Amino acid sequence: MEDTETSLVASPTDQQVSLFRYITQAVVTAPRAKDPANPSWHEKMLMYDPIILEDLTAWLNSGQLDRVGYDGEVAPGDVKKWCESKSVCCLWRVSLNGKERKRF
Repeated sequence: MEDTETSLVASPTDQQVSLFRYITQAVVTAPRAKDPANPSWHEKMLMYDPIILEDLTAWLNSGQLDRVGYDGEVAPGDVKKWCESKSVCCLWRVSLNGKERKRF
């Protein structure tokens, strides 16, 4: 028997690896914010602000993925996996109790 350490996060599939490249490209190449009170997604991630998965998914599907050449939409679950693979702090808007979060 071999002692192997199992990862808590499953390895992404080839399709997810391709999608993750597009998500990364969309986030990193988006223009910087002109208003310091309203940072871009990349700036929020660099400041360790928690990312709301539904908001990031809506932003990506509103044309940002098209801008970088991805033809299709992304699901919130895939965005969560991308965040976890990049060690980005993320959370769902609705808590496990079914209530919407008031503070982030």
